[in-house]
Amino acid sequence: MQAKSAVSPSATLRVGLFFDGTGNNRSNSDLADSAAISGTSYANAPSNIALLLDLY
Repeated sequence: MQAKSAVSPSATLRVGLFFDGTGNNRSNSDLADSAAISGTSYANAPSNIALLLDLY
């Protein structure tokens, strides 16, 4: 008696976890014109994490 070989489907799962704890996040940078408060993250450019998200 010969055992049957089971064919299992394959899949690629790609996960990206981005954590931006600097306060220079995309949302704050997008609101810079309407909420520019001196000394806050609203006046900063997006962080490297926010920029890398577009490339992911």
